[in-house]
Amino acid sequence: MRGVDKFQLMEQKHNVTLDPPIQNLHGSMYFDGKIYGCTDGGNETYASIVEIDVKNNFSVKYLVNNWFGHPFAGFNDLFVDKNSNIW
Repeated sequence: MRGVDKFQLMEQKHNVTLDPPIQNLHGSMYFDGKIYGCTDGGNETYASIVEIDVKNNFSVKYLVNNWFGHPFAGFNDLFVDKNSNIW
């Protein structure tokens, strides 16, 4: 279904609609009430690192999708450390 991503949160299945929709979410990590994930882009969007606020109606914030105007080709995985740095 276009615009709806299905994934597991805390061992319970939830169908959620992300706002705005994102494409090809993977390499995700739950940290401090939010899900941070990698995308490969698609449908006229670039590969990105996104933040999904699970406590605020699953709103999506794009954190980065380019490096000085050059779009990313894709991400594989990420990690958020105890100081909120994304690696």
